[in-house]
Amino acid sequence: MQDLVTARFVECMHLLKEEGVIRSMRQFALSLGSYPQSLNEIVKGRRDVTIGMLRKMCDAYNVNPAYMLNGVGSPMNMSTLSRKSQNHHRIPVICAHQYEDYAMKNIDLGETSHWVLPSQWCGVRISIAFQLHSRHLRPSLESGDILFCREIEKNAWKSSIVCTRIFVFVTHRSVYIDKVMSHTSDGIHFYRDQAGESLKLSWRDICQVFIPQHKWSSSIGSASEPSDDTHGLRDIIIHQNESIRELQLTLSTMVNRPREYHEVRLAGASLPNVGDDVLSQVAT
Repeated sequence: MQDLVTARFVECMHLLKEEGVIRSMRQFALSLGSYPQSLNEIVKGRRDVTIGMLRKMCDAYNVNPAYMLNGVGSPMNMSTLSRKSQNHHRIPVICAHQYEDYAMKNIDLGETSHWVLPSQWCGVRISIAFQLHSRHLRPSLESGDILFCREIEKNAWKSSIVCTRIFVFVTHRSVYIDKVMSHTSDGIHFYRDQAGESLKLSWRDICQVFIPQHKWSSSIGSASEPSDDTHGLRDIIIHQNESIRELQLTLSTMVNRPREYHEVRLAGASLPNVGDDVLSQVAT
């Protein structure tokens, strides 16, 4: 499955081609410093776009980088494309602190933040997005990830909900994003953490059910602070670099010492302390 940034890249490429800004796939690939074969793999969803290609696309074709990474605004500036290409699917995003307000219908979706989705994703009837606020679904999902969801009709809940899949459940009080453990005639059991603890929701408490279709990962293209795992990895790399520098200095010092000194040190002996009396005897 294509990631969200790659899908936006492909969408912008098609928009540029429709407007006649680019003449061919080959010309477009070469302008980004890539090979036509590599671009073809990206278009077919077999590989993701690189950061270098994104940067060159934004610089060379006046593409909006905020849209490419975060879905904010329009793909192109009006000076690049005509108004006929500005028809895009805007999705309201419910952040973690808005769960209760959304469940209790105290929120105006028109006033929430909106993301613009690639046009090829509109066919799956995505209607809303939810931001994950915990890490209990790792490694599948991280805290801060945004799930773009399709609502399941109420008469299809029991036939559509599949065990071990992740769903979004909206009750009268809050929003739950969890992996289903089982469901019975009474309700839904789902996992709450990696230790195996579970929670049950009765059918009468559930108001809406959504199934995620796509996700935006906070670990790519996000302006948020690095996670604890990232900080830990950075500290390990810094420590390893310091150890390598110390080893290089030690090896350099050993190589520059006289051969005799190495032989004495390896034999476990110490160099004699030459005093004035010894020097005077040598002088005579």
